[in-house]
Amino acid sequence: MNALVHVDPELCIGCGICVRNCPKSAVGAMHITEEKKASATEECVGCLVCVKSCPKQAITPLDETPADALICQSCPIHCRIRPGQTGACRRFRNDGKELKREVPLHVIPRPHIRLDPRTRLPDRPLLTGIGAGTNLQKQAARFVAEEELDGVDIVTCVTEAALSFSGLRVKIDTSDYIGAEGSAVRREGKIVGYITSSWYGSRTATIGGVTLLKGPDGFVVARTVTDLAEGETVPLQVEGGAKLELTRGKAPVINGQTAELTTFGCGSSVGKLFSARLLPILDECIMLDMGITGQMSEHHAALGAKPCGITVIGKRSSGGRYLVPSGKGWGGTCVEDPRDAIAAIDKSVAWPGMRILITETKAEHAAYFELDENLELVEKPMPPAVEAEFVRMKEFCDPGLVNVLYVGGVGGGVMSILHPHDSPGVLDAIREGRILVTSCGRPVHRMPGGNLIIEVDTAGLPKGSFSWVPTPCTTMPVEFTMTRETYMEVCGYPDAPRPLSRILAENAYVYMDTEERRS
Repeated sequence: MNALVHVDPELCIGCGICVRNCPKSAVGAMHITEEKKASATEECVGCLVCVKSCPKQAITPLDETPADALICQSCPIHCRIRPGQTGACRRFRNDGKELKREVPLHVIPRPHIRLDPRTRLPDRPLLTGIGAGTNLQKQAARFVAEEELDGVDIVTCVTEAALSFSGLRVKIDTSDYIGAEGSAVRREGKIVGYITSSWYGSRTATIGGVTLLKGPDGFVVARTVTDLAEGETVPLQVEGGAKLELTRGKAPVINGQTAELTTFGCGSSVGKLFSARLLPILDECIMLDMGITGQMSEHHAALGAKPCGITVIGKRSSGGRYLVPSGKGWGGTCVEDPRDAIAAIDKSVAWPGMRILITETKAEHAAYFELDENLELVEKPMPPAVEAEFVRMKEFCDPGLVNVLYVGGVGGGVMSILHPHDSPGVLDAIREGRILVTSCGRPVHRMPGGNLIIEVDTAGLPKGSFSWVPTPCTTMPVEFTMTRETYMEVCGYPDAPRPLSRILAENAYVYMDTEERRS
């Protein structure tokens, strides 16, 4: 027997959806033949992603298990994994005898852990969930490690939580326009997220979430969440907006152009930093920005600026501050021709020879004008002194980066690794500060209010930290650290803790440097 699914060639239209969604297509588990038909190979582990995603119901499961296959018990998919193969999540490999995690355990070096004498809790777990693997509900965590730290007995419980309530917050450091807030974000034509609020020189998007994960395109969503969290380059299309290529920790590519820089402030604040230097060499500077556009002559009279009779387009917020509509132009505004930044010139105030610089907050574009004898704008070469200040503005700009924060809703199913039937008691202990919750060894932001919803920065994490499971959901390494006293009081598996040294002696592991992420 080869594949664990059957493809009906009469029904298959060769659309390739099954191949794109197959978690093992990279090793040929599913491919399109020369006859333009889907075909599965012995790399298939029976995860049934192809069955669930085929628009023509051309693929059916085969209820067979190869004699040499091991059935994975780490999630409800129960992949049938032959020797040398990994399952659909690509985390566990059949070594011929048992299923072993592909990524080793990641352990925090002891010198990097500091104990708080007040709470008696460390600021890092004894080991991380990376490489731990997932366990089904109502079982103790896969690894429950115990070690004494500065006279205090500490316990850390780790797992790779499989979370349906999961997704990303993606911060894209650019003032460039990528699309209207609320616009859908698509991958392969499928909605995987939405554009959300804009901040200082940054656009944001959410990817995933339970509604999209459980929707008709959940496999594409799960792939996208994992790819971004793992640092893969992901092509996306904003509905009615830009074509994006996003890679964690790298500059965003927007409509084929790499956005290397972003501003560190709005047009008003950036202009304020430069006004004292610009006033001796300019009469007016309009600093275009997606948020607040600044006008030097109005905003900085205290520094010696005098009225120039220039009216900036957009809505006046306060003196020298204008709300210019967003768009594909300079500074993320609607201004694509710098002349259009000026709504009117009061010729009773303006004067011939008046010097005007129009630029934007990331110092990518600039134009220099002077008024002629008719008080009309005439573009001229930028004087050396002005050009020097324009070049200097770039030094104030921050690099454009893609920042990926994983968000997971950790429910009772996950917390049952601490207690089989009292997740409310576990959650109370977390809220009381008696249990430290971390992810990948890093402090998490725990959202206030009900339930346990946590967020972690994925920057610099090792490959294999995140994955997706064909339920569909994604996996997040999670650690729960507490004193042994709290563990015995709150948790329901009193015999589970084992010395950390014994766990490390029995499992492959690497030390993980967390010092550079310490806040």
